[in-house]
Amino acid sequence: MSSLRRSIHSVVQVLVKELRRAALAEGPEGMWLLEHADITADYIKGRSCVRIQLLFKNKPIWIRELAMSANQIELREGGMTDEKFESTITNTMRSHLNLVAQMHFARLDQLFPNSIAEVTMGFDPTTNTKTLNVKFKNGHVADGPEAEAKGEFFLAKCAMLYDLPPI
Repeated sequence: MSSLRRSIHSVVQVLVKELRRAALAEGPEGMWLLEHADITADYIKGRSCVRIQLLFKNKPIWIRELAMSANQIELREGGMTDEKFESTITNTMRSHLNLVAQMHFARLDQLFPNSIAEVTMGFDPTTNTKTLNVKFKNGHVADGPEAEAKGEFFLAKCAMLYDLPPI
């Protein structure tokens, strides 16, 4: 079982590497997130899967289970040699870390067709809340707490900004 423990450690290293890449892409806010984030991975024998958790300030913000047998994740002598497993982990993180922003983009694009350039998630350290940032093609930006993103106030803010002349 010690080789499995070393394998899980290597899985965590891949996860941290991908989280660091995503944090660098986000800029200073992403680096701040990286400072307060932690990743854990555990092998669940009964379900033959690796449970991955991304913790932010010791609270799980993402939990994912990847179906893998113990033999699939065990290491050979030089470290993780199964590139397919590494790419599975990387692709899982990349798709999920952007998933919330993509869902908001899809919802808002129906309300404001062909006017949204980008939707990103952020974090406000003063209030410890996730924020949603909507950048319109005209250059204007609507932002607010993610919890209020589906509310009338945020949608009204977006409605006022999307129709303005370009900056």
